[in-house]
Amino acid sequence: MKTTTRRPRFGFPLGAGLLILGSLALPFASQAGADPLVRVDDGLVTLRADELPRAAVVTSLARAANLRLVSHTELGGTLTATFSAAPLGQVLSIILEDDSYQLLYRSSTSSPDREAAGTLWIFATGRDGAARRPVGPESQLLHGDLAAKKAAIRTLRDSGDAAAVHALSLALADPDGRIRDTALDALARIGSDAALAAIASLAGVDDYWTRVQAADALSRTDSRSAVGHLAIALDDPDPRVRMAVLEALADIPRADSIAVIRRARLDPDPEVRSFVGEALDDAHAAIALAAGRETFSPAVPGESR
Repeated sequence: MKTTTRRPRFGFPLGAGLLILGSLALPFASQAGADPLVRVDDGLVTLRADELPRAAVVTSLARAANLRLVSHTELGGTLTATFSAAPLGQVLSIILEDDSYQLLYRSSTSSPDREAAGTLWIFATGRDGAARRPVGPESQLLHGDLAAKKAAIRTLRDSGDAAAVHALSLALADPDGRIRDTALDALARIGSDAALAAIASLAGVDDYWTRVQAADALSRTDSRSAVGHLAIALDDPDPRVRMAVLEALADIPRADSIAVIRRARLDPDPEVRSFVGEALDDAHAAIALAAGRETFSPAVPGESR
């Protein structure tokens, strides 16, 4: 069984790192089908299973602990077990036998209840030998050096599926800023709604410059979702971030981005308000350029800055 402790850099919804279990008080799961009776309170597991498929037990346990389950191996066999207020790590080490796994938790203070509190990654089975470390890109993000992590990010970027987006979102909390920047760029290139949501989650980071970078990354797409995320970011408490959001909106050639920019005319900061006119000019220019026109009107008729 291999576990690692790593301090996360940030406390925000899509942060990653191995944390001490926080309070995960949840009601008993329903007894529908083959689900075991399982409950997780403050990191302690109460579970009863009688000749149930091991995969079903792990799935129900992950659900009760509010964890997203990502498995790179099939969990065969059945399980009969009873636990009463046992630590989650101990329960996993018994249920998973010698399979290698890793727990990565989001910040318990900022992650909405409806979001997964973290991820349980199950790697290679050890039934035919010692548990081994996986060699996939997710593992490289966890254990690799700088070059390996960047290569993993490129692989995940080219894949672009939901699992890749989730792994890249975890990389946004890597201690190395070069990895965070590379992951941010990869998510922007994928450009799916899930990828943009991962970028937008950086709105919860304390560092204002990270929030500025997130706004810039969102501007690299003409997605309607990007405009929606930037509209929310326009309420950022730091005027420097709000100005960066206006710049980002101005780069997105969409009429709805112009509508959001106009909202900033009522911004409490005078510097932000004074920037609205320039942002509107740039937004109209972006729309004209996207439409293939060489000339444009910097403002719609009758519009006052």
